[in-house]
Amino acid sequence: MKFILPAIFSFCLFTQSNAQEKTDAWLEQLLRKNASTSLLQVLNQPDTFQYQLIYTQINRDKNNQPQLKNFYLHVDKNRYFNPASMVKLPTALLALEKIHTLEQYGVNRNTTMLTDSGYARQTKVTYDSSASNYLPSVAHYVKKIFLVSDNDAYNRLYEFNGQQTLNQRLWDMGYTDTRITRRFVTMNEDQNRHTNPIRFVEGDKLLYAQPPVHNTLPFDFSKKILIGRAHFNRDDSLINTPFDFTTHNNFPLEDMQRILQATIFP
Repeated sequence: MKFILPAIFSFCLFTQSNAQEKTDAWLEQLLRKNASTSLLQVLNQPDTFQYQLIYTQINRDKNNQPQLKNFYLHVDKNRYFNPASMVKLPTALLALEKIHTLEQYGVNRNTTMLTDSGYARQTKVTYDSSASNYLPSVAHYVKKIFLVSDNDAYNRLYEFNGQQTLNQRLWDMGYTDTRITRRFVTMNEDQNRHTNPIRFVEGDKLLYAQPPVHNTLPFDFSKKILIGRAHFNRDDSLINTPFDFTTHNNFPLEDMQRILQATIFP
């Protein structure tokens, strides 16, 4: 009996191609056989649209144990694309993992989480109008990430994890090509390396205080990542140069898919 895990699509602009691309002819044939006119226009222009696609077939044995089989189309971890909100997935999952380490202090995912400021451009959070009790918590930030892709919720869990812990944990689990280097708010590289002091409280009682943290781990930014021919800046002015993604978040499609699979099939 076969079940299909929804394929992960990524349509994006990359750097130059190389020999490490993964492509299965069967997957392309399957797509073309069932493609709409619009999809065929994309499939027929791989150099223009520079898409990557992974399709996972889930086969279950008589004991309902899953076996996963992947098929690829133009997948290459060395071709950069902007992962945008997909970095919220590992950030939320690792925040849930981290909150369990604080159980000894009486802290859980629903405990009130107050974010303070301790470095340039950092902001405080002591109130959340979207929560039923009007108080921020890890659980509610995770809910906001997956319901409405809330950027501030991601920022707060990025700060709770700490940039160094967030990346080191991903690398330790084998996601060595992934890096999460920035919040979704305008900050420079140094400011993103510093994360806020945080307090977990129950009423007026302090349960646990997390001090401000500074990431001392180096990132490899030696490879320049320049995408496109022109871009718009924050003032909506056209800049006739490629956009520089060198220091941005990096989350290859294969790592996205592996983390999603690890979540569904722990």
